[in-house]
Amino acid sequence: MTRTYVITGAASGIGRATAELLKERGQKVIGVDIHDADVTVDLTTAEGRAELVKRVTELSGGTIDAIIANAGLATPTAKTVAVNYFGAVATLTGLRPLLAGSTAPRAVATASMASLFPADEALLKALTAGDEAAALARGAELE
Repeated sequence: MTRTYVITGAASGIGRATAELLKERGQKVIGVDIHDADVTVDLTTAEGRAELVKRVTELSGGTIDAIIANAGLATPTAKTVAVNYFGAVATLTGLRPLLAGSTAPRAVATASMASLFPADEALLKALTAGDEAAALARGAELE
């Protein structure tokens, strides 16, 4: 049975390797990245995140079987906060309704801030509150 996977960060690294493996196994993959992908968007922006949902909905026909929210940066910058956390959350939340038509829906996120910043209570508080402006401001301070 062919399943439809959405993979962010599909143009390089783990995302690309995962996309290639799934395609080799006969699965449908909708790749998402800032370049060289089926859906080219910037996950640091609200507009890019909304466009991701719109384009994936169009390309999938409204149903997907799996989300692999893999896009991420490995730099100690506020952009890393935007992509690794808010981009992943927006991907999972925005595409969740498309999983409803799947008989076996799956979702995975592979993002981390742990290697980029020392433990920071202010950043964690902003992230868990969903306060992107505060989280990005704190991320900029930590740069």
